[in-house]
Amino acid sequence: MRRTGTAAIRTGHLDFPRARRVLFGLILLLLLPPYLSGACATQVTPVFDRDFRQVFLDVVSRSTDSIYLSIYIFKTDSPFQNSAADLQEALILAAKRGVEVHVLFEETDESDHFLMEANMDTARGLAYFGVNCYFYSAARMHTKLLVVDEHLTLMGSHNYTVSALRHNREASVLIESHEFAEVALSYIQSMMRKSQKLQEIGATKQ
Repeated sequence: MRRTGTAAIRTGHLDFPRARRVLFGLILLLLLPPYLSGACATQVTPVFDRDFRQVFLDVVSRSTDSIYLSIYIFKTDSPFQNSAADLQEALILAAKRGVEVHVLFEETDESDHFLMEANMDTARGLAYFGVNCYFYSAARMHTKLLVVDEHLTLMGSHNYTVSALRHNREASVLIESHEFAEVALSYIQSMMRKSQKLQEIGATKQ
């Protein structure tokens, strides 16, 4: 997928001056590895607080080939203005369009029933519509990392919960760079190779 830039991604209203957003982006560029800090990182867009939902929906709706996501908690069963359910629906619609969708969830031990039940419920809803779902338990996986069409990477502090998407102060970035996406995708796939796949609705992880 090639676009002229991420200017089409709507960042919404932010409650601090534009200068601070520009400074934030420049700092991110300085922190990138040298091989990514030049022309390769064609666009870095900060994504704060409630803006994340719309940026995610815009990016996923434009996907044409593949979506890879690793996420710590993805809770979609809240009855109150569930923004996370909107993200789940966007992934399902992408799968229905023929996009290859892979989602890697954190698998906790039995002491954290809340997180495991939330992730399993979301995974089953996705798998029903052909999304490939995996559970990672080799170590604590605290990533929130999305790679679309091996070109766009959305990453940062946002978990996929109502709290993170509607109430918390959160900071993420959207990076448009094939080279950066390759590195991020390789990282996700390395964890997927050590994960367990959810085979079918109602099945235990195998």
